Amino acid sequence: MTLALLTGVFATAQIKQVGQDIVEYNGQKYPCHVYEYPSAANLVEDAIKEKMLSAGNKTDKGAKNWLVYKNVLLPGHTEGGLYDVYIKVEERGKKDNVKSTVYVIATKPNEISDEKVSKADRSSTAVNIGLAAGGAAFLSGLDEQVGNKQFDADMKLQELLAAKEDKKLIGLKEAQRKIESRIKDLQDELAQNMKEQELQSNVLAKEKTKFEAMKEKKTGVPASKKD
Repeated sequence: MTLALLTGVFATAQIKQVGQDIVEYNGQKYPCHVYEYPSAANLVEDAIKEKMLSAGNKTDKGAKNWLVYKNVLLPGHTEGGLYDVYIKVEERGKKDNVKSTVYVIATKPNEISDEKVSKADRSSTAVNIGLAAGGAAFLSGLDEQVGNKQFDADMKLQELLAAKEDKKLIGLKEAQRKIESRIKDLQDELAQNMKEQELQSNVLAKEKTKFEAMKEKKTGVPASKKD
């Protein structure tokens, strides 16, 4: 138990590091900063858009599945001047363990072509470009915003789950009402049946009496006198 607690404390104390990798954009490979968030891609993308918009940066047209910002100030690294920023978010994992990897190419304006690089012009290795030093800080600085997005999504999901369970309870109560109504109908039916049985017993007794009287009349011997 102590070991488990110590392991948990150590894991909590660890600080995630922004790494570097190679990513392909428009047919050409480039160096980039890379970071992973324990959230779905749509939440991470929303956090990125909000972060960039807060700095006055609007998305530009770029390659499919990429967020592109041209000639913008990189949040948290304004002293570095203007940059072209290319961001890709890739989601992986299952529903209960979704993670998103974010690739960021932040370089001086116009170092990357807007046109798709033909196969003949593609380099076999990553094109050497200068990455903005603030790219790593930008990624790690999104932790709080992504966390807030995740919390809001979890809260909304919890609200939906509560509403679903509430609806189920309402359904069960309605079923109970119908069952109780059927039980009352059956109880009323049972009571009526018992009354009818009593009346029928009286009718049967009368008919049997008449029958015995008819037999006595036919034989001339009262039924009580027979062996």
